[in-house]
Amino acid sequence: MKKSLIALAVLGAVATGAQAQSNVQIGGLFQVVGKSYKVSDVNVAARPAGQSLKNEFRLDDDHGSRLWFKGTEDLGNGLSALFYMESRFRTDTGSGAFADGNTYVGLNSKSLGQLTFGRQTLMDGQGSSVETGLNGAPAMSLGMYAGKTILSYVNGFGIDTSRSNNVIQYASPNFSGFSATAAVATSNGSTEGTAPTTGTANNNYDEGRKLFLVGNYKNGPIYVNLAYLTTKTDGQPNLVNLTTANMPDKEEIRLSASYVFGGFKTGFQFDRATLEKVGRTNAGVGGNDQTRNAWQIPVSYTFGPHTIQASFTKAGDVSNAATADTGAKMWVLGYDHALSKRTNVGVFYSKVDNERNGVYQPNGAGTTNGSTLLAGESASIVTLGMMHKF
Repeated sequence: MKKSLIALAVLGAVATGAQAQSNVQIGGLFQVVGKSYKVSDVNVAARPAGQSLKNEFRLDDDHGSRLWFKGTEDLGNGLSALFYMESRFRTDTGSGAFADGNTYVGLNSKSLGQLTFGRQTLMDGQGSSVETGLNGAPAMSLGMYAGKTILSYVNGFGIDTSRSNNVIQYASPNFSGFSATAAVATSNGSTEGTAPTTGTANNNYDEGRKLFLVGNYKNGPIYVNLAYLTTKTDGQPNLVNLTTANMPDKEEIRLSASYVFGGFKTGFQFDRATLEKVGRTNAGVGGNDQTRNAWQIPVSYTFGPHTIQASFTKAGDVSNAATADTGAKMWVLGYDHALSKRTNVGVFYSKVDNERNGVYQPNGAGTTNGSTLLAGESASIVTLGMMHKF
């Protein structure tokens, strides 16, 4: 439950500034899952000799527990100042960083819309509501969401999988169910607009940009979202040996839709993502665009405090890739029970099944989830989860 609080009770040393706010709220959530994680279709040729993969029994928080502060100040004539600061942490280990979630400041006008500046979620957040039931975010692990496992990746390489830094974002008012958002990130890295001092001369160091556009329609049982993202990398990286730290320019378009009738909710998502000029040298020679199409059908049924969820997702082969059979499939089935408006528990099953050369990963594999998958491997996950919101 979100509560309006006098910031003196929480922030102490900055009490004078906090009390000047007309409204300060504190909220957040805790999530934890007990998990059985199993790798199958083991790629024996790529694994260390004699490695035996067993069920991994884990306690995880791959959803990302968080604490947030937000506030507004009425400036008069329908204008207000606002801020939002979110710190994410892991319930299972306590690790985390201050203000590493969405963190921004801005202005809001009832008639003109909202303008914000800071660290904000872009494509990563589009269509996530399509995958959930009518009760909102369940106790399900993020590893169960296709939007975090397949739709935001091109065979293991992320397009927009988290929050973006240095964002200027405008969100329009709602016009009879229609709304729009436009954003630009001056650079997603910490070296924003900084000339390199070592290595090969690079005169393209200030080219890093993200451009994000989205249109929404929500009216009664109908929801439609169309989003577009393009990312331009600082400099001219050598794309012959592609790695997660050596990424090309990227483009993604995603269509999400859902319809609610009674307790049933059905949806559809289609995502087309492109890695540009893969294989290009430092001299700007060669390279081909690699494109992946993926789609998902999620369904859910809510009755009282109960929600049954299921989804099927398929990623097609990556065009112009060095190998064929780079697609994947993903199944999810789960049950969520709302103990109250703030506390959910649930049990869920998911399987990621890669084709012979596919390397799609359950969200957080290798860090906040089980072992990283090698080409052609599959992972099945059974979780018992709990989420508490306050």
